[in-house]
Amino acid sequence: MRTWPLIIALLISSCAPSLHTIQSRIAREPARGRLLSVPFIAQEEFYCGPASLAMAINYYGCSITQDEIAARYFKNEVGGLFTVDMIAAARDLGFEPGQGAGTWEMLKQAISEGDPVIVFWNWAAEPLPLRHFAVVVGYYSTGQKDWVIVHSGSHQNLVISRGRFERLWFWEDNWMMTIEPGLEACKWQSP
Repeated sequence: MRTWPLIIALLISSCAPSLHTIQSRIAREPARGRLLSVPFIAQEEFYCGPASLAMAINYYGCSITQDEIAARYFKNEVGGLFTVDMIAAARDLGFEPGQGAGTWEMLKQAISEGDPVIVFWNWAAEPLPLRHFAVVVGYYSTGQKDWVIVHSGSHQNLVISRGRFERLWFWEDNWMMTIEPGLEACKWQSP
């Protein structure tokens, strides 16, 4: 069962430009895309929600682990979190979530403004869905093809074609969430 994430990652990133190529092209031509420096956390089993939220929160300068989030919000009966749990957790931790059905343009705009985007997607359709949270950390365009860069599971900066990404994202109604630090952000931390 543990080999499935690796097989899926290999399939969705085949023929993708390398991260190094993307970084150098964006450095030369910033209009081609943006790549955020979102801290990567390798997801523990069934912790895609806690890991994704922890990465987004840590991007804003706080320090929280997926275990700390899971201890408060993980639902053993479903083996994970629902989108409503992600929203509630972000609020409880002092962040203002913006969430709902997204579009390619909304995703690009959020990344362009410096905000990582938590997405909910589905690796497989019904009757055996493989729902998963991931963090979009960048996008890139060659002019002929668009690419998405995500932190997903155990994969940092996974490069996926826009077409493939949108097919996976579609199955979960293009759900996306950004978070903005509120007045209480990071207050749970000890000094």
